[in-house]
Amino acid sequence: MWGKIHKMTAKQISDLYPKWTEFSNLRTKFDPSNIFLNDMLQSYFVG
Repeated sequence: MWGKIHKMTAKQISDLYPKWTEFSNLRTKFDPSNIFLNDMLQSYFVG
């Protein structure tokens, strides 16, 4: 659980990973209904 505790924004995380947009697009392709997102991940991928 400690890995989830941080105050980074979606923008800050995406800036750290050059292929974040590609990953996000793949995530959406394989989970278009966002079934596998929790509240934390929703804030990074959906807004």
